[in-house]
Order: sequence, then C-alpha cells, then structure tokens
Amino acid sequence: MAVDQTLHQGGWRGRYANGTSFTVSIANVEGFHAKLRYQRDGVNKYQDMLIKDNAFRIGDTKFTLTGNGKAQIKNVVTDAASGQTYLGTAYAIRSS
Repeated sequence: MAVDQTLHQGGWRGRYANGTSFTVSIANVEGFHAKLRYQRDGVNKYQDMLIKDNAFRIGDTKFTLTGNGKAQIKNVVTDAASGQTYLGTAYAIRSS
C-alpha cells in the first residue's frame, strides 16, 4: 500500500536539545517515494527518498512519523570539543 501523502508532505520544524533548530521539507510524495530538503546549522541536504514504515533516512538523520503532524528526528551528532559522537533526538511538528 502506498504512503498517505497527506501525512508526510509539507514543512516540518523542530529544535535539538542543544538549541540547534532544523527544518524538513517533504514534497512530491508518490507511492513510497518523495523529495526531501533538510536544513540545520546552514547545512542543506537534498535527496530523493524512500518512505518505509512511516520513516526515512537522509544521511545520518532518521525521520519517523509518530502521529498526525508529529515526528521524531534522530541524528548522529559529533561534539566539537571532544570529538565524541552521540545520538541526538528531537521532535518536529508540521508547520505547513
């Protein structure tokens, strides 16, 4: 069964625990495919993606739809001071 485009398509925004904000734009949802733009700290990532089980990946970031207009974002973060990596979790809401 194809992905329900009304649940995914649109703009999403949120903030990580360290205060970094991000936006995700999902467009052209068709079947299980869509186009994505992810922005964080001046970094822009564009990708054609595959949605499976209400989730998708872009680079080291995973977006999971958790409810109507709500999503969880998990991102591998590298601490600039120590060089250590950890998994940062944030929540996003649909903004459009």
